[in-house]
Amino acid sequence: LTSPSSSSSSLESLGYILNEHGQLRNADDPLQKFKFQDQQHYDRLGVAVVAAIQTKMKEELGDVEVCVPVDAKEDELASSIFISKDFYTNKDDIIFFICGSGPARPGMWAR
Repeated sequence: LTSPSSSSSSLESLGYILNEHGQLRNADDPLQKFKFQDQQHYDRLGVAVVAAIQTKMKEELGDVEVCVPVDAKEDELASSIFISKDFYTNKDDIIFFICGSGPARPGMWAR
């Protein structure tokens, strides 16, 4: 699934927040944007950003994370998708957002 590992850090522990516009900002000085420190920090921050975005998708938009294939065994490859809460009952509209390869995950276009 797309959930970060338990060893990952939160945005706040890495010194960042998402402001009211969803922009990544320095927690101590919200006018400051991202500043590269090293690759390890960048990678940990990327995991934290994914977690923050996907939490917002679930809590604010009501999206539901679903494992695919739904019957995947523990040792099988699987992924997750996000569906709207009315996915199974909405007969009128459907939109698919498909991520490409690389570190981008559902909810973010690039990293």
